[in-house]
Amino acid sequence: MSKTRYYLNCPADEEYMCAYLGAEWDPQCHHWFVPEQVDAERLKRWWPSETQFDELDIYMIGQEDVFQAE
Repeated sequence: MSKTRYYLNCPADEEYMCAYLGAEWDPQCHHWFVPEQVDAERLKRWWPSETQFDELDIYMIGQEDVFQAE
């Protein structure tokens, strides 16, 4: 079972729609993410672009490492 999380760039006014489609909130990172059991395509609207990784700072967390956008 993978523990990698893919974070989304969801604005506050769309968080209910994001949650309805299956995203979950990470209270530690303060971002919505795609859980393993959810098809990521459903949440494509909020996939961050490469330039938005800089704004998010964290775009995924592995088992023990935090990967930051450079």
